[in-house]
Amino acid sequence: MEVQANVPQESSALETHVEQQTVTGVLRNYSTNKPDVYAESWVVLSSQGMRITDEITQSEIIKNFAEERVWLQDRKSKLRHEVDVVEFNELFPELTHYLVGRETKSNVLGSQPCSDWASKLNGERVWRGMVVQDWSCTEESGVLINTQYFSEPLGMVVRVQHPDSMVEELRNIATRENQAKDYQPDAGFKSVSYLEFANIKKTLDSFKD
Repeated sequence: MEVQANVPQESSALETHVEQQTVTGVLRNYSTNKPDVYAESWVVLSSQGMRITDEITQSEIIKNFAEERVWLQDRKSKLRHEVDVVEFNELFPELTHYLVGRETKSNVLGSQPCSDWASKLNGERVWRGMVVQDWSCTEESGVLINTQYFSEPLGMVVRVQHPDSMVEELRNIATRENQAKDYQPDAGFKSVSYLEFANIKKTLDSFKD
């Protein structure tokens, strides 16, 4: 079911001023060619921060937006590593906003549709029981980068589909009161260097089925 919006068809990405709630859900990555084969991560997101946990590996990235701090955490080994944001910015200044903020390369979970690209609003549609805006994101030349579904009530891109049939979408969406602990590393986890964290994680991953 699709309902066309009474807005100009050509538009820049909308600025949303919706007060952020704490949104939880399951981020699923799959191909429309093989929808039964997928990877999932648990997501907690608000204006204060973000926590994403891989369902299988139990690896996490935790971001505290206000403090501009980022941790990598492994729930299996109970290890954590805090990313040196200053050093990262010196090495990769063009990528720092991806590290410390909510924006991702594909813009799934982003606060604006088509964040860094030219955009076209195609209208509105009902998707998984909610009304979303359907956006096409393109390069300046007009080449399609991806299509995005944006939820105004959530202030969030909830689905991204790429031209190669790959999809990223947030499912089982719910809201709840914010909990500051969501955006801090877990108590009792050992703080280690990145090299130690990466080596131990690589060893653990080698034993996965």
